[in-house]
Amino acid sequence: MKNYLSRQYVAQIVRGGVSRCSILCKMILTGLSILKMGAIRPNLPLRRFLIITLLTASIVTVVGQRVSYALSSPSLTSPAYGSQVNGTIIPFRWSQVTGATDYYLQVATNSAFTQITFGQWVGNYIGIDLSGFPDNGQTYYWRVAAGNALGSSSYSSTWYVINGPSAIPAVPTLSSPANGSKVNGTVIPFRWQAAARATDYYLQVATNSAFTNVTFGQWVGNYIGIDLTGMPDNGQTYYWRVAARNALGQSSYSSTWSVINGPSAIPVVPTLSSPANGSNVMGTTIPFRWQAAARATDYYLQVATNSAFTQITYGQWVGNYIGIDLTGMP
Repeated sequence: MKNYLSRQYVAQIVRGGVSRCSILCKMILTGLSILKMGAIRPNLPLRRFLIITLLTASIVTVVGQRVSYALSSPSLTSPAYGSQVNGTIIPFRWSQVTGATDYYLQVATNSAFTQITFGQWVGNYIGIDLSGFPDNGQTYYWRVAAGNALGSSSYSSTWYVINGPSAIPAVPTLSSPANGSKVNGTVIPFRWQAAARATDYYLQVATNSAFTNVTFGQWVGNYIGIDLTGMPDNGQTYYWRVAARNALGQSSYSSTWSVINGPSAIPVVPTLSSPANGSNVMGTTIPFRWQAAARATDYYLQVATNSAFTQITYGQWVGNYIGIDLTGMP
């Protein structure tokens, strides 16, 4: 029988951490149990009996705590520290620890291990192939602990591995709003599917399919959607598409979809701006101005020489403008 536990008992007695009598009594009781099972010959002298008891007792409870022999921490072997592994599978490997029956692998996206992506006891194996990685250049930190029935070791040193990218991203696929659908209101939620190996996405929105009249064009980060605010809710058709990028380059654009933004209701009443009410404007041109009205796509300007508007001098739809200069005034 191994005697490493017996050495621990002696060490605790020397340190005075617990009552010597308590420890010896428990060891003797253990020895009596072993004697009862026939593990020790009954004709041994008492001194030799106590020594053999100390050497053969494998587990003893001292003051309610089970004493165990500390496991060594595993040594990491691969992937090499700071190396790059392309693809969606990373094979993690470590050295075997004497006395270990299980290993705990912890993987995170930060060295403080507060953003865990994997943390499990994987069994009595010295490696595991983890799948489902993004292959997009993300850095992962990993460490391993060993365990058995008596407890676990401290963690190994921490290594990191860079997961790809092995190529530029795949082309994104648009999700919503559905092509040609109508979205009322001043907010349009644009969504797309994650593209393999992508770390950033570029959303481009325009009022024409040739994308020469761009209303929004930005890299929005590693997200698969963004809610654009400030839309006019006036029936305007918008065209949109998405591209992806990583450290190796940018994908081509997705297919182009369109969305009709409202209207959800008739326009609000316009508010006049200038000339100020009752003011005097010299000359033959008068610049008429008003504020944009929510949901409006066109404005009708009416000018008359009486407040009842029975003597109209001008009355026309002028387009989606907030002003017009009328000439030929007397």
